[in-house]
Amino acid sequence: MTRIKRYRLRYCWFFGWLFWGLVLLFFSLANLPPAPIGGWLSWDKLQHAVAYGILTFLGGRSLVLFGWGLRRGWFFSVGIACLFGGILEILQMWLTRYRTAEWGDFLADGLGAGIVCAAALLLNRRFSERNPQ
Repeated sequence: MTRIKRYRLRYCWFFGWLFWGLVLLFFSLANLPPAPIGGWLSWDKLQHAVAYGILTFLGGRSLVLFGWGLRRGWFFSVGIACLFGGILEILQMWLTRYRTAEWGDFLADGLGAGIVCAAALLLNRRFSERNPQ
């Protein structure tokens, strides 16, 4: 891959990460009427896990391409996703009328981020074993 293509690619991932963070911010703080809640294993928790898994994927890929190193980039991305999720839960409690902060949502955020990080590290390890340089 040429240097210019790599340069463009890493900024595409980075701006995708920022855009997805803004999407999460908007939908987390939008004053929408509450949806029916189904408990700990509800559709809402799956949405949280998937949303923060995507945030972790975009961030981890971006940071690795920026030269942070494999583990450091992915672990930092998980930390940012969990921190962002926690801050949004607190902001929901303070700034919205229909939404509340829930520990279950925060746990789902972290679980989604952690699963994506573990999958990325395992897949990288598996492919690097198959294709030694």
